[in-house]
Amino acid sequence: MKNELGVLAVLLMMGFAFASDTGNVSINLTVENSAPTIQSVTGPDPLDPESCDFASIGAVIVNVSDIDGYADVDVGASYVNISTYTSDTCVETTHGTDWVEMSCTGGEFHYYTAPGKYNVTAFTQDISHETDSMDGTQMDYNVGIHITVESGPLTFGGLPRGTTDSISSNTVAMNNCGNVELASTITGANITDGGSNFVPADQFKVGWGTLAYGVSLSESAVPLVDAGSAGGDKLQVASLWNLNGWVSIPLDQALAAYNTGEWTIISSEYE
Repeated sequence: MKNELGVLAVLLMMGFAFASDTGNVSINLTVENSAPTIQSVTGPDPLDPESCDFASIGAVIVNVSDIDGYADVDVGASYVNISTYTSDTCVETTHGTDWVEMSCTGGEFHYYTAPGKYNVTAFTQDISHETDSMDGTQMDYNVGIHITVESGPLTFGGLPRGTTDSISSNTVAMNNCGNVELASTITGANITDGGSNFVPADQFKVGWGTLAYGVSLSESAVPLVDAGSAGGDKLQVASLWNLNGWVSIPLDQALAAYNTGEWTIISSEYE
């Protein structure tokens, strides 16, 4: 028993000496993250305005590389700005070991947005919130000329001779549904009943709803005055005109020329 204790004591002393000689070892391991890099921004195609509606911007293709692997790219946080007007959201279309391709869609332009070139900028980030951005080729928003004219039949009822400036019972709606101002004219026509009675073109007027701004029609083109722009002759962008018809019946005019119930204006849409 004495010998066993002696051996144990030696072992304990040796273990203590071994521990005190080794000391403590500290190892620091640092892993660096690399930011993603946008390699290319492609699109969108030139855009045509839609008549009185939104126009959907085509897809923008964004290619991003990341040496930490394609899964490090946060596709859901990536997007594309088209100027300051709209943004596209992005989804993955394909990927490789260290790159990912995204298709970015969803942006829209109002029909009345001015034609011109608009900046395209792509933004991306990785899951560590390291970011990158890149400008692509500017998008062309084209000129859109869209005018709509809507009306039902003009009715004047039973008007007596000598009636002055009697307004029709409905209006003609003219809307500039494009994105450029338009020099506007209206050409009138004499309206006949198929016989000897007729309504001269100059006995109809169109305007903004008050006779003071009315323009008498003629068989040749006359400028359509825009009362909303201090008498200008441009049909403003996104301008809805409520055009009224007036008629004056001379004392010597045959009543049959007017009192047939309805006069029909042809509605047209110009694209």
